[in-house]
Amino acid sequence: MGESTILDGVTVLRTDSNVVVSFDLTMVRTRRSDKFEQFVRTTLPLIYGSRARDALAKIPSGELASQGDLLTELPAKGIHISPGTDWIILLYPETKPDSDGPIVVRYRVSVVPYGQ
Repeated sequence: MGESTILDGVTVLRTDSNVVVSFDLTMVRTRRSDKFEQFVRTTLPLIYGSRARDALAKIPSGELASQGDLLTELPAKGIHISPGTDWIILLYPETKPDSDGPIVVRYRVSVVPYGQ
């Protein structure tokens, strides 16, 4: 529990119920689904280890980003990552206002049993 750094300037805040990955950095924040997906594929295994890496390896590239519009749908609906076991990873991009419209600067993630 608590805050730590996983990459240059990228922080992780762990609580009892979820993890928030913050990346409000010029070269990391994004509006592009493909860039966000690559960032998730890089950082999620740093948080959840081999279980997350194995789950992501089963999902074809581009499929995470295709679950909805990054800026309008996914912050409310979330991205569901099913590793094929009795749990699911729920990941919610979070945005902030910017001069050109909303931009993703963090994501919130939790692991829950199926059916919750």
